[in-house]
Amino acid sequence: MQNLKNTFAGFWKYRYLLQNLITRDFKLKYRRSVLGVLWSVLNPLLMMCVLAAVFTNVLKFGDVANFPMYLILGNVLFALMSDSTTGAMTSILESIHQVDLDDFMDVAHQKNSH
Repeated sequence: MQNLKNTFAGFWKYRYLLQNLITRDFKLKYRRSVLGVLWSVLNPLLMMCVLAAVFTNVLKFGDVANFPMYLILGNVLFALMSDSTTGAMTSILESIHQVDLDDFMDVAHQKNSH
């Protein structure tokens, strides 16, 4: 529990930095989009409507209670994981030039040789 409190205290301490980073990323993501944030909300909702209609009416999955809710939850979780891993890998690949790989390899070799 103390570790969780320390984590949130760190977020609170750097809240202005986090706010600036999130704002910058948000503006970069939607700078050339006409619908912007609205499209980020409409896209999953429209996708849920289409998939729910297809699966309940055409493929007859309608006997599952709250099927559209399961469908949107699955889509949102998949999109979250997909976007997170893609963003993390992009960030790593864009900043790889800042790391001196020779020093890293020397340290890794020293650890493996003991």
